[in-house]
Amino acid sequence: MEFTCQINLKAYREGLRLKGKNKRRLIYGVLFCDGLLWIYWMIEAAKGEISTGSAILRQAIIFLAYPVLCLVIYEVWAFLSYQKNRNIKREITYQITPQTVSYTSASGSLGSSPWTSVDYWRESKRLVIVAFPSNAFLIFPRENMSTRQWEDFRGILSSALPKK
Repeated sequence: MEFTCQINLKAYREGLRLKGKNKRRLIYGVLFCDGLLWIYWMIEAAKGEISTGSAILRQAIIFLAYPVLCLVIYEVWAFLSYQKNRNIKREITYQITPQTVSYTSASGSLGSSPWTSVDYWRESKRLVIVAFPSNAFLIFPRENMSTRQWEDFRGILSSALPKK
């Protein structure tokens, strides 16, 4: 199976989001705990416990700053890494067989890997990523495949790799 695609910024961000799924879950967990701190602060403030409430408020603000900062840095980093990567913005031709995945970019870079060297795959409504143990990953946008190609591709992935 062969298809050609071009990765846009939106697909790249979604690929990074899929790759960093566990990190985002941790950040959202911290935000949830921070929400509980804010609720506790409101309860203490309603009781009139000013000293306890102010101590809780300071911690809640600090606790809120870290995950928000992480999310902002993550988005800026995604934009900058996309802008820096010339190969991903040009057309990429993927060749997928039950044994290997190969790609050739319009800029001349090429690669081939057996499915045994790929760690796992994840999918969203718009795309699939396959991740390597080296923390690199390939993005396969669904919009560039026909329905038959998509079904064949998912069949190859399901038989070759674990889904996370």
